[in-house]
Amino acid sequence: MKILNRVGIDPNHFEIINDRRCPRQLYRVNNYNQYVLALLDGRDRIFQFESEVFTALLNDLVTGVRDVTLVEPKEAEFGTHSEIGFEIRLYLENDDVIGINQNDDVRFYISGSYKEYIAELSVVPVLKLWDLPPDYPFNFLDMSLGLKKRLDSHITSSSPAEVITRMFSDYKRSVDIRNGDVRGNATFVEGEFLNFTVVESTDRRVLMHHVQ
Repeated sequence: MKILNRVGIDPNHFEIINDRRCPRQLYRVNNYNQYVLALLDGRDRIFQFESEVFTALLNDLVTGVRDVTLVEPKEAEFGTHSEIGFEIRLYLENDDVIGINQNDDVRFYISGSYKEYIAELSVVPVLKLWDLPPDYPFNFLDMSLGLKKRLDSHITSSSPAEVITRMFSDYKRSVDIRNGDVRGNATFVEGEFLNFTVVESTDRRVLMHHVQ
């Protein structure tokens, strides 16, 4: 990436890249690889650069750019941009975030939605999720946090023990229909409250998991 000190803009050859309502505006100007980033969010700065990699990145996007920021050290007076480093960060309409720095290195950030997806895969014993008696089947049941989240609306009208007991009965009914040893295999359950999958281990511990 090359920093440009001054770019003469041809008004007939420029396009705005991100949402026009954003106080930070990114323009592609003149030739295909020159850009102007107008920071009108209180700093009122103009940042200009040239990058073939940035152009290739924009061309590969399958969604629009919602916002754009310039990330740099606060003590910028201690060096030039090329010395202290910086990153142009694109916030896409699908909630993904992509950054490209002064060396044209591209970085993909994990979006909030993906973090939530990973968190929902976590598995916790049901005895730690609700105040349940340490008896069968509760002491043999694990549940994904994604399934727990989907059950919250049902817990308000019925007690956790009632809901989990009926879900376990739904599972046992599905096992009887299959009429075989299901240990180690996933069983799809059409439950009274919602659909879910169950995997029973060889030691009879049961994992209830949400359906994606």
